[in-house]
Amino acid sequence: MWCTTRRANCPAWQREITPESLFKWVVEEAVPARPDAVFIAGNGLRAVGVIDALEQEFGLPVLTANQTLLWRTLHCAGVLNPQITGYGRLFGVVPA
Repeated sequence: MWCTTRRANCPAWQREITPESLFKWVVEEAVPARPDAVFIAGNGLRAVGVIDALEQEFGLPVLTANQTLLWRTLHCAGVLNPQITGYGRLFGVVPA
């Protein structure tokens, strides 16, 4: 597996990063690199609104810090099929 990261050329304050600017950054910086998936780190980023849109637009799995935390927490609590839609394909995956 090969991994690369790209630093966002975004404002220093996370609250200034809008879902729209985050979507635009992924389209301009991440997608051209032809990744297998996109991971948006940072719990303060408002990425929830772009997960599903990016996955549908580009066919890539999009993972965020908060999304993966919630997914794993639900599974640790025994919720194996959470019926959550609109927040990415991750919620349809059951961990091994």
